[in-house]
Amino acid sequence: MINARAETAAEKSTFKEDWLKHRCIVPASWYFEWEHHLGNDGKKHTGDKYMIQSKGSTVTWLCGLYRIEEGLPHFVILTREPGEKIRFIHDRMPLIMPEQMIDSWINPGRKPEELLEYSLTDVIYEKAAIND
Repeated sequence: MINARAETAAEKSTFKEDWLKHRCIVPASWYFEWEHHLGNDGKKHTGDKYMIQSKGSTVTWLCGLYRIEEGLPHFVILTREPGEKIRFIHDRMPLIMPEQMIDSWINPGRKPEELLEYSLTDVIYEKAAIND
């Protein structure tokens, strides 16, 4: 699995314990997303590729959950409903925390649902070159 929905992670047996005790941050300069649109055939199609970044920051702090399996770390990125600016690209976006909330997010003593209101949706984007 690559992603988990922030809205339901606390309820899913796969993520329930990690939601409470194993939260992480994945720093990224940008994240990439391919535009999804409905074709004339009624099916979803992939369109242009976009680079997306938190507005006003050179680092985008992606929220995740982790676990150790057979001695190796594994993680998923949490997703949420997208901000209005990028809704045309995809129906989900990563859960992004402002830098000043990172310590709170990774603190197992904090309730993650109380931190969701701080997540960012104000982003900038640009089309990525096909070879990127």
